[in-house]
Amino acid sequence: MGPLDGMRRVLRGGAVIAVAGLSPFILPTTVAAETASVSPDATSLPACPFWSNVTPPTRTDSPFKAPPQLAPPLSLSGRLSPPSGVTGTLSGGQVALTFNRVAGAKAYRVWRNGQSVAWVSDWGQAALTATDTAPCQHAFYTFISMVDEGGSDAAMGRLSHPFQLGDNGTLAPWATPVGSKITMMVTSYNDGGQTASAYTTKPGICAVDPRVIRSVKRMLWQPTQEAETT
Repeated sequence: MGPLDGMRRVLRGGAVIAVAGLSPFILPTTVAAETASVSPDATSLPACPFWSNVTPPTRTDSPFKAPPQLAPPLSLSGRLSPPSGVTGTLSGGQVALTFNRVAGAKAYRVWRNGQSVAWVSDWGQAALTATDTAPCQHAFYTFISMVDEGGSDAAMGRLSHPFQLGDNGTLAPWATPVGSKITMMVTSYNDGGQTASAYTTKPGICAVDPRVIRSVKRMLWQPTQEAETT
C-alpha cells in the first residue's frame, strides 16, 4: 500500500501546487473556462475507505515450515474474458461506467476497491452501463463477466486489470509501476465462502488486494516468500 499512498500524495500535491500558483482574480476568461471543464469535483471526493470495516486482529509472520500439502495452482483457463472498452466519467458526484459486451456473457459485476458496485444483467440492451453513486478519490475499478446469473464460482470469468479514477474525473488503466516493492501480509483461507472477487475460497486461495494484484498463480513458501502474480 505504500507506493499507492505515495502516488496519491504526489497527485494531490501536484493539483494543489498547480492551483495555488494561479490567482482567481487575474485569470483570463478563457483559462477559467478550461479549468472548469476538467471535472472540478474529482479532487474533492472523500478519501477511499478500507474495503472492510472489520479491524483485523494483530498477526505476526509465521515461521517457515514445509506445508503438509500442496494445493494445485489456480487455473482460470477457459473462463470468459473481462469486458473491454471500459470507460468511466465523474459527473455530479457519480461515476458513469460503460463497457463492451462479451460473447457468451449473461451478466457482469463491477467492484470499487474490492467492494461491489453493480450487477449488470445483459438482456440485449444497446449499451452496458453501471453507476457508482459513492465514488472516492483515486478509486480502483475491476470488472468480471459471468456465463450465468447464478453467482457461483463456476460462472465467474477472469477478473480484469484495475482502472483508476484520476483527478481529471475519468478512468484509466492502472498497472503497478515496474520495480515497485509492496510489502503485504497474505492471509490464506481455511473456511468456505467467497473472495471479494467472487471466487470460492479453498486451500491454495489467498486473500490479495485486487487493486494491485488480481490473483496469485503460485506462491513459494520459502524464507524469501516469493509470489508469481497476474
